[in-house]
Amino acid sequence: MDTEQERSSGSNDGAASADGAGPKPHSRLWLAAALAALAMLLPRCLTAQRAASGTYADGLSVSLTAGGMLSSNHTANFYSGIEGNANTIYRVLHSAAYGPQIWADLTSQGSITSAVSNYGQLRVAEYGAMRYKTAVQLHMGLRYDYPRANWGWLLLFSYARLTAAGAFLLDATNGTGPLTNKGRYVSCPLSGEEVRLGIDAGVAKRFRLRNGFDIGVEGGVCANNTRVESSVMHIAGRNYSILDVWGGASPDAYTQEYEYMNQGGLGYGLFGTVTYGITLRSLSSLAIGYSAHYLRINLEGYQSFAMQHLLFVRIDWAPHVG
Repeated sequence: MDTEQERSSGSNDGAASADGAGPKPHSRLWLAAALAALAMLLPRCLTAQRAASGTYADGLSVSLTAGGMLSSNHTANFYSGIEGNANTIYRVLHSAAYGPQIWADLTSQGSITSAVSNYGQLRVAEYGAMRYKTAVQLHMGLRYDYPRANWGWLLLFSYARLTAAGAFLLDATNGTGPLTNKGRYVSCPLSGEEVRLGIDAGVAKRFRLRNGFDIGVEGGVCANNTRVESSVMHIAGRNYSILDVWGGASPDAYTQEYEYMNQGGLGYGLFGTVTYGITLRSLSSLAIGYSAHYLRINLEGYQSFAMQHLLFVRIDWAPHVG
């Protein structure tokens, strides 16, 4: 019968992926959906006539944005399992609940020598740096442009699911090293997932060019909420959640339910955006752009300010434009 630890982190038979990230993230599904939506709108955009000079849409418009987001790797190290973090490798590796299983799997696969007689002799030789994969970020929101002023305000709501990936190296405290003929260390992938929700509120200015084209700049304040979804290590073909649901105590493999305590929280910061777009008669505007956020991501132990970058495609649709 599977333990709660193994059920919470995936199938025991699910070996780590070749890139060291563990289970495949869901962000590819979001990217496919976003690209499909843009593909449906593309023919309409290509056949639409550009707005005549000076006939730009004013008033309220609805904004839809999809893009690739890259976050600072500083907060990705929240998932490294290093001592002092909220979630640590040793809490599981040296626990009576999971340590014997890890040692038995490494022994049966011929990964450790007979000199390593118990799980207590296993140790982390090196913690690897964790890195975020590029994530899909989706925005929906409102924008209001004032007549003949070429500026307005905007309010955007965002969603992104981020995956952090890395690895650590195992050896033994007796100095002989755990491996036989497979090398000096056992390389064990790590992965973590989090969900970020955000709100951007600010002002926007458009600088009109010829034939309906424009360059836009935006800036303002932002807030975010981060929720930790998983923190997993992958050893000898099994997944082990290192997410601390035991309140810092030693893991208990036989407890059926744990109360999850979110290790994320609320953060805030500033953002700036630049866009290059075209105003259409059927759509208020279609633009590509770059956005930088300097913000505080509230992960336990990793709460300093860092940069977050986004390359995106945006559609602003004005309901009153026919």
